[in-house]
This record gives sequence, C-alpha cells and structure tokens, in this order.
Amino acid sequence: KVLNDVDTVACQWLRSNKDVWINWIPLESSCQEGMGMADVGSLFVTTRAAAKGCVWCTPGHASEPLRDEFGITHVCRPCRHGEYQDMPGQNICSKCSKGSFSDVEGSLACMPCGIGSFQNETGQSMCSACPPLLTTRSQSSIWEDDCVCSSGTFAVANGACQSCPEGMTCDLGSREEATPCAK
Repeated sequence: KVLNDVDTVACQWLRSNKDVWINWIPLESSCQEGMGMADVGSLFVTTRAAAKGCVWCTPGHASEPLRDEFGITHVCRPCRHGEYQDMPGQNICSKCSKGSFSDVEGSLACMPCGIGSFQNETGQSMCSACPPLLTTRSQSSIWEDDCVCSSGTFAVANGACQSCPEGMTCDLGSREEATPCAK
C-alpha cells in the first residue's frame, strides 16, 4: 500500500508540474551541431512541425543553429553560390578561392575559371571574361593582367591586340617589344 501511495503522489506531482519536467525529455527535433532536422524520408526540413528526427548534414550542406520556442536545434542548409562543402556533418561552407567559382547551391566543389576568364575575389558565383581578343594561358586565372593576346595576335605598346602580320606566327601572349612574331 505504501508503494501505491508513492505512485499516486508521483503521478499527481507529474500532472501538476508538467512545465517543470517537460524540458527534461529531449525532443526528436533537437539536433546537435553537424546535423539538421529531417522528415520521415530523411529530407531536410526547416521547421519542427515537419521534423521527425535528425540526420547528418550531407556534403554540399552546413549545419546552422535555429532558435525557436523549444530552444536551439540545427538545420542543414545548402551552401550558397560561391561556397562549397565536400564533407558531411560540417557547420560551415567554405568560400571558393580566387580563380574559381560555384554557380549552384549545395556545391561539393568549386570550378576553376575557364581559359579566357579570371576571378580575383573569393566566394564568387562566376568569373569575369577577359576583354575582346584576350585570353588566359591556363584555367584558374586570378588577375585581369593574366589576360594576354590570343594566338595569331600580338600586343602593341598601348596593350591592344593586333592581327599577326601575314607570313608570321604569333604565339599566345606575344608582345611587339619582345619580337613576338617569327618568320
């Protein structure tokens, strides 16, 4: 009978003090760093109402804290344009380096600027094209100064490119003062 009385008192206390003990029970949607809320199909969601649990953030995503009326949880958000993340369970996306870009959300890697373009800033979603008749010697160029005259043209004193004289060969990046054209 004493055990019954203890059970009864305990049940009465629980019923009367729900606001005290309810926070002791973790919510299925309380996700730790590196994870985010997900629905029953393990798709990322951004509200607790849609969440059925937590999953690790996949590459191309980062775990961000979210504060709501229940406390702090985390959501997996796709990396923004100009960012990437190639590992799971990470808290930040990294910016693309100079000479590269990412033009899609959720990128796993940045792409190098193609020949004929450059990028001198980090975290960019596109590269800048070289001026007309100019190109670059390789991918991942950083500076506009990396743009040189295309094959078949040469740079004159003012920096403009001119067609190679007939019967001569002008290699990529040829300059007038360096005797660029060979017979």
